[in-house]
Order: sequence, then C-alpha cells, then structure tokens
Amino acid sequence: MRGNDFLSPPSSDEALWAGIQSGEILALSELMKRYYRSLVHYGTKFTNDIASIEDCLQDLFAGLWRRRASLPTPPSVKHYLFKSHRNHLFTALQKSSGRQAESLLADIPAEELTAEELLIHEETSLATHYKLHNTLSALSARQREAVHLKYYENLSYDQIAYVMNINRQSVANLLQQAIRKMRALWQLIGLLLLLQ
Repeated sequence: MRGNDFLSPPSSDEALWAGIQSGEILALSELMKRYYRSLVHYGTKFTNDIASIEDCLQDLFAGLWRRRASLPTPPSVKHYLFKSHRNHLFTALQKSSGRQAESLLADIPAEELTAEELLIHEETSLATHYKLHNTLSALSARQREAVHLKYYENLSYDQIAYVMNINRQSVANLLQQAIRKMRALWQLIGLLLLLQ
C-alpha cells in the first residue's frame, strides 16, 4: 500500500463491487463498513433480535465473498444489499418461527443539565417517543417498511419498489396511507397526552 492511499477519496459502491468480484477482500470490508449500521437499523424494522440481524448480515457478506466470481453487477449496490438483507432476514425469521430477543438499548451519555431541565427534557422526550412509537406501531408492517426506506434510508419510490418487490404505485399508496394515518394519530395522541 502506498503512503498516499490514505488520502485517496472513498471508492464508489460500483468500484467496491468490482473489487469484490475480482477478489479484493478490502473492498468487501469497505462495503460492509459503509452499510453495516444502515442494514442493522433496517433489520430492526422486522425484528428486535439484534443478534439475528447481525448473523444475517454476516451470512450475506460471507455469501457475497463465496460467490464473488459469479456475482452479477446490480444497477445499485445499495439496493441490492438492502433487498438481499431483507430476504436473508425473512428466511431466518421463518426458520426461528418468531423467536425474538429483547431489544438492546444504546447507552446515551448524560448531558450537564440542572435537575429541572433534565426533568423537562425527559418528559418532552418521553412524550415525543411515546407519540412516535404509537403512531408507527399503528401502521401495517408494509407501511412501516415503506416509511423506513423512504424517510430513514432516503430511497426513491422506484428503489423502494425494487427492495419490497412491489410496483411503484403500490409504494406511493402505502406511503400516502401511512402519512395520512400518522397525521391523524399524531394529533389524537397529542390531544390525549394534554388531557392527562
């Protein structure tokens, strides 16, 4: 490795994919680092079992490496990874027949706040979290998945259609129904919290 390699710009997904196809383990490592967190987060839309999600990701990337010589070149590496992860995860969840582990909570460092500020912050955060959780949980699984892909992963309608194996109009319908339902529930839950 040359000394100036550390200063080179990051490789495109397509360049990394070509690197994997030609047997470059560092390309696989870089692609995995690039998408690992997003793919884990996407997996939490289907299960809270982080270990299963990570196992599926390990299997996915190991499979890419094993099949590197015969890998097709997808139109979008990112969408290919999301769709493949979704399929691996669904297969694993079907095999485990609903086995769910408790979700893991991330450690969040405490801020330097007064007791009153901390209480106000906690109440506001809790109320917002409660509203968002209840609003999202009222959506169907397909609506939640479409919302996640659109607003958390910033995929286009066509890209979401590809990942979810549905047509573009179905994506538009799912998102429209989800947003309509979320608006109504957000207002209702906010009103109920005020009345408490």
